[in-house]
Order: sequence, then structure tokens, then C-alpha cells
Amino acid sequence: ITDAIVAIDSKGHITFFNTSAERIFGWLASEAIGKNVRILVTDEHQHCHDMYIHNFIERRSSDVVGSTREVMAKRKDGTTFPVRLAIGFHQGASDNSFVAVISDISEQRHLAWALRENAKQYRSLIANLPCMAFREMTGGTRHMVYISDAAKSITGYSASVLTGENGVSHFVDRIHPTDAANYRKVREKVSRRNGKYDCEYRFSTRGDEEKWFWEIGLSYRAEDGSTWIDGVIVDITDKRQAEEDVE
Repeated sequence: ITDAIVAIDSKGHITFFNTSAERIFGWLASEAIGKNVRILVTDEHQHCHDMYIHNFIERRSSDVVGSTREVMAKRKDGTTFPVRLAIGFHQGASDNSFVAVISDISEQRHLAWALRENAKQYRSLIANLPCMAFREMTGGTRHMVYISDAAKSITGYSASVLTGENGVSHFVDRIHPTDAANYRKVREKVSRRNGKYDCEYRFSTRGDEEKWFWEIGLSYRAEDGSTWIDGVIVDITDKRQAEEDVE
């Protein structure tokens, strides 16, 4: 059993303390048994703990007993850590007892924090790129499921319009008709064999300005068999204009 199991009597004294509880809290069972359960409770809740027990025994009403919640607990060395706590109640012939099942969720909390930080850094990176990052599911028609916020400043359209979330339009509808056929050909070919591709095309912005885009992407197949493309779209209008001026 990896979870700590701790039993207390109606006065809050510990009557059972399993080996997982020893590992999690740092107390030996011989040290913990007989002590008040307050030794496992953070300082800010210690003064209320006896009252919780008394109120439940008197009224049989509590939002703690019979539920599972996440709280902070305290080790023998005084350090605090997050736990998932479930408490049950048993009414005996001579005394009442409470049994707590306690899971140390420090690692899960740390992992969740790390994932949030990574996501925050990724969003910050994408937001500051001088291009549009995108993800789409390939198939008969282009179904773009994500495009970065840079789309607004580059195209004048919000991401919801370009992805078709609001039912108005899709990105491909804004590609110049002359370039659309080659665009579809390049992407259909790469979606069948998976791999990298790039292509250039003209795009009509919300202000009817014609811009040149360079799209670089990678097509791959997911475990469920669906095919996807991740890529970036760079505004190369100035570069194309400079080339035309030289010619």
C-alpha cells in the first residue's frame, strides 16, 4: 500500500499508523501512536482540528468526512506538503474512530506546475515569433485547428476566422486563386507520404492587401491514424518586392 492510513479516536489520538504513513510523514508508528493527530496538521489548522472532531460526533454533519479533498500536511521535520485526503467514520460499541487515507501528491503538483510553466513559455515564444505558427488536420479539405496570435497583425483576421471556428471562413479561402492549385498539390502530396514541405503563395488580407507568404511544414501521422501538419507561415512580402525591384 503506497497510501498512508491513519486512524484516530474521538479525542484525536492516533491509534493506527501504517508503514506508508511512516515513510510519508517521517514518524515511526511507535512515536505517532498515542499522539494527537495535530502533529500531522499544518499550524494554521491545528487550533480547529479538535473542534472538527467534536462537531462531527455531536451533529454527524461535515463536509470533510466522506469526501476527498486536497490539503497541506506536515512532516515530522516541520516541512509541509500537499496531500489528497479521504476520511471515513466508524461508530464502535465503546468509542468512535476516524480513518484517513492520505496520498502524497507532491510529485503530481510539481509535474502540473512544470507543465504549466512549459506551456506558458511556449505560448510566449509563439506569441513573439515574427510569423504564424499553425497546426491542422489534413484530409479532403484543410482543417486548421490552431493558428498563433500573430495572425491578427499579419493578416488582419482573428484566429477564429482563419480556423473557421465562427463558421465564417477558412485560411485557404484567402489564398490567391492562381496559387491555390499548386498550394493544394504540394500539401496533398506531403500528407500522403509524410515529411517536410515548403511553398510560397499570395494571400489577401482583411484590408485587401496582397501579401506573399512562405509556408514551411511537417506532415506526420498520429497514433490514431489521423494525419497532421505543424508549421510556420512567414510574411516574405518585402523580400519579394525587393526581388521585383531588382529585376
